[in-house]
Amino acid sequence: MLDSKKLFSINRQIRFQYLAIVLLIGCATVFTPVAANAQKGTVITKSVRFAKGKSSAVVKGTAQAYTTYAYTLRAKEGQDMTVSLASPNDNVYFTVFSPGGLGALSGEEDLTDWTDTLPKTGTYKIMVFSKSDVGASSFTLKISID
Repeated sequence: MLDSKKLFSINRQIRFQYLAIVLLIGCATVFTPVAANAQKGTVITKSVRFAKGKSSAVVKGTAQAYTTYAYTLRAKEGQDMTVSLASPNDNVYFTVFSPGGLGALSGEEDLTDWTDTLPKTGTYKIMVFSKSDVGASSFTLKISID
């Protein structure tokens, strides 16, 4: 026969297991939409090359929802880079990343214009995003290095 202490202990274990299951199901439900959107995401990487004798390049494109456009280019420490982005409906922005950098070199995430002196030599990434998940947004990206 079970005494009251053992019965209370078993009852408490059952309640704890029940609570753990409820929390797990709740977390799975809350995070499912985020995971589903992340799976929709695509990254398209393209190299930017300057024409011989030129110090700038222009890239035209269309930003789609859940798609990131990574434009890569090589540059040297001490050079000045200017990036500007134009979009007729203001739904597109960019972020600049330094070589091997995990954080944004640009310091901000919703940029349409940026200029700075480059801290090191290597491959820089300019990540272009759409602010909206409604349709496509055309854009013109201009990159200059002096």
